[in-house]
Amino acid sequence: MRLLEIPRRKLGAKRLYDRFDLDAFASALPIEGESEGETACDHLFGVSS
Repeated sequence: MRLLEIPRRKLGAKRLYDRFDLDAFASALPIEGESEGETACDHLFGVSS
């Protein structure tokens, strides 16, 4: 199971990711604090939109 769907290269036992691919992946993630709608457990953690 791959957690990140980002292309990677193998160097022995190491896995290498291109920094531009990592930047693009991170930029596509939602920004904390920006509302995308409440989930069922948001109230349990004190999160409100």
